[in-house]
Amino acid sequence: MSINQNPNAILVKIYQICESLLKPNKDKIALQRIQDDLNRYYSLFISQMNADWEYCTPIQKLIEISQSICHSSDYSDEMLWDDNLVNKLAVLYNQEYSPKEHQDKISKSEKKNTQSLENYLTALITSYARLLFVRVDLKYCSDANVSIEQFTQDMNQLRKLVIEKKHCFKHLRGHVWAIEQSSKTGSYHCHLLLIYDGNKKNKGWYAASQVGEKWGEITGNKGCYYNCHDDERIDRFKQLDSLGIGMIHRDHVVQVLNAIKAAKYLTKPDKYDQHPLVKLKGMRTFGHGNINKRITKKPVAKL
Repeated sequence: MSINQNPNAILVKIYQICESLLKPNKDKIALQRIQDDLNRYYSLFISQMNADWEYCTPIQKLIEISQSICHSSDYSDEMLWDDNLVNKLAVLYNQEYSPKEHQDKISKSEKKNTQSLENYLTALITSYARLLFVRVDLKYCSDANVSIEQFTQDMNQLRKLVIEKKHCFKHLRGHVWAIEQSSKTGSYHCHLLLIYDGNKKNKGWYAASQVGEKWGEITGNKGCYYNCHDDERIDRFKQLDSLGIGMIHRDHVVQVLNAIKAAKYLTKPDKYDQHPLVKLKGMRTFGHGNINKRITKKPVAKL
């Protein structure tokens, strides 16, 4: 597929331009590469912009500065980036955009999510004697060209089944999800943690496989998945005494701590290159279930 027909691939190119603008000691060769990339991809990017989309800060700042130096918010396919415009863009971008502020904003949000996640899992674990923690990563096949709208539709369909506890989500007691987008390929993926009643389900690999197959159905076979319960991976974590998936017993302190620690990967603050480059306005990229307040909670094992 030509890059001209793949909005995600063009988005990645624009993000790479943002990164190039921030590199120190930009010589004439570096600026020429930026100019070439702008002339090759920027008009394509502008032509595919959507009022319902929300861009990440680096790209949004590039759009704003470009509009200001060109004195127009309307770009034509004939727009030409010359030496003068590229130099102005490079100077203003480094003056007006702060990577640290952007990263701090992401970190603050993820730390808030981490605390919410820890509270949720602690309350859930104290409610059941044993729970089956199942991890599966949902993504798309390498040749799939999936828009943010299609991804959102697929995810909504999946979450509906999760909430209704239908099909492979029967006996589900809790769930956590985190949406990401690769800044290298532009592909969307979802890290999913499913927490089942340990008295009803006890095979993590099989449960994850069922979810992966359901994802394939939802996406019309465009979707694929990674089963985190691979034997080799499980053995490696067991040897390190850090396995945080599979059967987790409430009165087993190490299992509980490992489960919470492993789950925190979904809200890891420093995964800046996985933060969505674009999302629908108001779209959430992280969430978890709610605790049933009718459940009689029992204390978790003390440290």
